[in-house]
Amino acid sequence: TFLERVKPAPGSQVIDFGCGTGRASLALKAAGLNPFLVDFADNCRDMEAVLLPFLEADLTQPIPLSAPYGLCTDVMEHIPTHDVPTVLNNILASAQTVFFQINTVTDNMGVLIGRPLHLTVRAHGWWRNWLEEVGAEIVWERKDDNSSLFLVRSTA
Repeated sequence: TFLERVKPAPGSQVIDFGCGTGRASLALKAAGLNPFLVDFADNCRDMEAVLLPFLEADLTQPIPLSAPYGLCTDVMEHIPTHDVPTVLNNILASAQTVFFQINTVTDNMGVLIGRPLHLTVRAHGWWRNWLEEVGAEIVWERKDDNSSLFLVRSTA
């Protein structure tokens, strides 16, 4: 959906905020883009993704990177509610156009560790309001049964 909606030029830089395994960045690389992975832990990336540029960073802190595009999938629901505005501001300060995919249902895997993994489970409208509150221009959006998708531009 990122590639379909954003249509970045070949060679464009994309920051993968909360990259996790790095599989999304590997797909971006295969599509001819230059991803830069960001996550708070460096031990989650798949072996193939370890070769891509990576920054260990906390999204609640300013991110010392800049790119025309950003990708943030399956991340925002893991952020504590009180940190959501800060994380959104930090992401939008680093990338001009950002694609968000946000899970909107309670996780099932948290039971394995004795605590929920999705800390901010909110409806589509709640996320839309926060994006607008931090000054993002919503270019495109879609809501389905389990997630909200937004393509936004930073207005800062």
